[in-house]
Amino acid sequence: MELSSNHPLVLDRTNFDHWKAKMEAYLKATDGDVWSSCEVKYTPPTVSVEGKAVPKESADYTQAEKAIRAAANSRALNVLFTYVDTKEFHRISICKIAKEAWDILVTTHEGTNTVKQGKLQRVTTEFEMLRMKEDKSFDEFYVGIVP
Repeated sequence: MELSSNHPLVLDRTNFDHWKAKMEAYLKATDGDVWSSCEVKYTPPTVSVEGKAVPKESADYTQAEKAIRAAANSRALNVLFTYVDTKEFHRISICKIAKEAWDILVTTHEGTNTVKQGKLQRVTTEFEMLRMKEDKSFDEFYVGIVP
């Protein structure tokens, strides 16, 4: 499938929410298997050596293994590596699995569930404490809360 000319923007630490939405749409449009590589951890094909399963060398992949998940994982990694800035690239450049790279970026920029819950609680508390004093006009109140 040919890639769209609508390329996603480059992640630069200031635009993660925007980048994430565009990247997900771009990967889905590229190929469903490519996006799946970011959602489900790709497990490389294995071969039994002395009774232990070890990853196959890519040169030993069957045509089916190459065509299905291995190619999708490689394409997803290529897109992720291409659309991040240098600092983000260094963060994920050691990844061989697209889902691992995606998860690192999501955790780095959104945090874990615990961090998200803490942020939500803090914002909720700030909102609940926001009160307009009776001696202020709405305009004075608004100017005080808008940066």
